[in-house]
Amino acid sequence: IKVDVGSAAHPAREEIANACALALEKVSGLDTVEVNVTASGFGSSVMYSGKEQAAQGGVGLHNVSWAIAVSSAKGGVGKSTVAMQLARALIKQGARVGLADVDVEGPSLPTLIGIDESTDLKHLLKPAPAGGNLIAPLERDGLRLASSGFVQAPDGLAAALRGPLAARVATQVLAATDWGRLDYLLLDFPPGIGDVPISLARDFSIHANVLVTTPSKLAVADVKRGAPLLETFKVPTIATVTNMAYF
Repeated sequence: IKVDVGSAAHPAREEIANACALALEKVSGLDTVEVNVTASGFGSSVMYSGKEQAAQGGVGLHNVSWAIAVSSAKGGVGKSTVAMQLARALIKQGARVGLADVDVEGPSLPTLIGIDESTDLKHLLKPAPAGGNLIAPLERDGLRLASSGFVQAPDGLAAALRGPLAARVATQVLAATDWGRLDYLLLDFPPGIGDVPISLARDFSIHANVLVTTPSKLAVADVKRGAPLLETFKVPTIATVTNMAYF
């Protein structure tokens, strides 16, 4: 028999397969029992409802099942590192995962994967094979990646972008990338509660939010104030990560 568990990262996929096999072994008349576990996705996709023309209607997201924000109203809490580690953990469980760095004013993803001033950015990104003016994501160790830092010179300076323009660039990073079939797309949000988080939460169907903080009273206070923002757009917070808790 074939059992579709939705995601290859389903934590109980082996238990489900074993339970099915045990149940079938009790059926008389069967010589052999074979259980194949598949993961065809969750039957949903990330939708784009905004009006940004460069987003091309969000067609690059149509095969992405779940979009999960990794956010914090406080900078310097290790949010980008947590997003990367979460992505790698999901891959180890067998999931198809992408990571979009939508902190366009200070992208961290290039540094996390070893891109520096010596990297030739001209040939880093390529058009998607499917065409349609989409960009193919960079892929490292099975993780699909997109960041504005892949196309702007990593000269150590943050991009100087006004709020609406920053939101437009973040939308393009997310929607103009041909992500292919993914179980999870993690969105590394910028710190704070400005134009970028508001625009993305309004225009994209983000399914859940992971909050990142540290034990610092100041960080916790800021995160508590910022946490309700995404909830106003019906994005539930499913977990809170207290980073640097052992220092």
